[in-house]
Amino acid sequence: MTQISIPQSVQDYMHQPSVRSAVDYLLEGGTADLPQGLERWEEVRAFHRAYLSACQVRAEHALFLMDLWEAVWGHALAQAPIRLRSLTPAEQYDTTDETPVSPDDIWDNEFAFCRVFETNNRQTRCVGGVICWHDNGLILYLYVYDAVSNISLSDHHSLADPWESEPNDDGYRHTSYGTIPVPTASVFDVTTAQELAVAVINGFPWPTR
Repeated sequence: MTQISIPQSVQDYMHQPSVRSAVDYLLEGGTADLPQGLERWEEVRAFHRAYLSACQVRAEHALFLMDLWEAVWGHALAQAPIRLRSLTPAEQYDTTDETPVSPDDIWDNEFAFCRVFETNNRQTRCVGGVICWHDNGLILYLYVYDAVSNISLSDHHSLADPWESEPNDDGYRHTSYGTIPVPTASVFDVTTAQELAVAVINGFPWPTR
């Protein structure tokens, strides 16, 4: 059993609609403009405290996703049947279309975090990602492609439930929504997610050239 700690701020955001509404309002548009019509200086202080808390949720959620990624995809890739090299952050964002991973980027990109790996000959790349949201739970997503021709190698690969049978509009294969719900407790047992990731990595027909 592998358990990941869920930061308190993330628990509150995911499971308390009032907290989620307040945080979303404060972070909407990426600005920290004061509301109109504040009558007391204490209200200004309260706004800054609330904005600080909202920023904490955004940063801790990003760190939480990175912990999930390490526990799930990091675990699976360590057991891959071929050697896969991790792209550095600079390589990943200079040479691929993958979304950068600043707190703002993750927050605005549907709470998704991914990393890119490639084969030793640098001709095949694998994108493994995680999304974690209160409604849909933990979602794994995968995209394998030829780095030379940029053609997907994972579109038509057969994957068993709970993987969706077809890629989404962006070309990613992903697990079904709600398969791995987010617990209300302070820890997340990711054993099921690990098993799914290991199975898909070990079962993929990696090119041998």
